Amino acid sequence: MKISSLVRFFSPQTSQQRANQAPHRPTLNLSAPLGNRQDVQLWSAQLPAALALVNELDAALPPSHLTKLGGVGRTSTRATTGDASFSLGGGTSSHPVQIKPGMGNQTGVALNAYELSRDSIVMGRPDNAASAAFGAMCLQKGVRAVFDLTSPDAPGRHCMKSNAPWVKGDTRVEFRCPLHNGFPVEHRAQFGDLQATRRDVGVRMEVGGKGLPPLRPQQPQPKWNNGAQPASSVLEWFQLPLEPGRAIPPRTLLALSQHAEVLGEGGDAACVFQSADGGRTAAMAAAAHDLYRLLKNPTRRDRPVMDSVTEVCLRGRARFSPDLFTAPEEVASLIGMARLMEQEGLLPRAIRAHA
Repeated sequence: MKISSLVRFFSPQTSQQRANQAPHRPTLNLSAPLGNRQDVQLWSAQLPAALALVNELDAALPPSHLTKLGGVGRTSTRATTGDASFSLGGGTSSHPVQIKPGMGNQTGVALNAYELSRDSIVMGRPDNAASAAFGAMCLQKGVRAVFDLTSPDAPGRHCMKSNAPWVKGDTRVEFRCPLHNGFPVEHRAQFGDLQATRRDVGVRMEVGGKGLPPLRPQQPQPKWNNGAQPASSVLEWFQLPLEPGRAIPPRTLLALSQHAEVLGEGGDAACVFQSADGGRTAAMAAAAHDLYRLLKNPTRRDRPVMDSVTEVCLRGRARFSPDLFTAPEEVASLIGMARLMEQEGLLPRAIRAHA
């Protein structure tokens, strides 16, 4: 498929509007991803194709000046409880999510959350002040997993880190996980060559003393961890700190996508990809999740792999930021993940033939 056709689908801007956008910094100078020698070589082999695709993307959807949020410039979208809705999505392809007024009457604070696709949410790491807005989002979207990719040296504290309730007015929000000898129970999880910790977190939200059920009920019914009241929802919280300034290993992107696929089986469920500021790192992981699903889609058996990579990159620029996928190193990680899927027999036969 020609890239110009995809541009018209994902971006409503005219060619003149795109041409008037400011030039961008040529490269982010990302270091090679961590991993074994074979995987790093696979990633390096994708750089020429990645550079060619970046040049095509730049010609079709020129990036703007890199401004904020870790080098990704966007318009902040406010997410609140108490209003009739909060927005997920930025730029020209914003997708507001309607929230029932009964979710509480407390406004909360702005939540940097954006919907890259129907079930992939990109956001900054929410602090304690954002507890109500984040809790409402988890219940509304049926969030089953949160992948926190925040770098180890990032400041701040996640709102799910504490078992203490957040209370304001008639709204009460709690994030609880099982305890052992007074400490949260954590499990190890492996994503490629990188190790993560996992917690099972119960989310409970009360308005006027009454616990709210999730708008997308989970089966089986979740239990409330360490409490007498039932949880509104239960999610898996993965903490996988990634080094800033380094490309994400393709095998890590594949492992994240595979786990997100398992959690999403059997109904509508969303996965949240977080980094300290909701910038490139989180968006890259969410884009990989979308690419994985595209490549596994049996209706796309006759489409070459690079068509799907191009589609995901264009969607990221149009829906999230024009400054996403401006570095060949980023795109090489996506292409590398697709090649791993090919090597491991995860692609439909027809797609492998056209890869």
